[in-house]
Amino acid sequence: MIEEAPMAVLFTNDLRATAQFYEKLLGFNAQPYGDGLMMLRENMSFLYKPMRSNSANRGLNVLLRSDNVRQLHKQFHRRGVPIMSELRVVRRAPLSFEVQDLNEATLLFVGEERKFTLHQGGLARQAKK
Repeated sequence: MIEEAPMAVLFTNDLRATAQFYEKLLGFNAQPYGDGLMMLRENMSFLYKPMRSNSANRGLNVLLRSDNVRQLHKQFHRRGVPIMSELRVVRRAPLSFEVQDLNEATLLFVGEERKFTLHQGGLARQAKK
């Protein structure tokens, strides 16, 4: 039996505005899903459900993995997306940056993990597997 990974569920009091934000600024495809919306882009997906208050999202972080983190970052900058943290390059960690959506949820976009190997002369980046 194949088990599905749990999906993040966020909340909004305005599904229409949320769909517009995600489609126009972040490039997601907002699809009706039950009484809410499924947000889809590349291999990233999560749900938005209706709720009277957006306060349920405050302090909520959603991790979204992408092979194109640098491209997403550039694209979001050009579109005027509210970026909370710039692209971070940390040794032995994947590239990442954070965006806050109109419902106060934080989206953490994370790239593939960086692998390093030692050789004479210092560290070198290992090829993708």
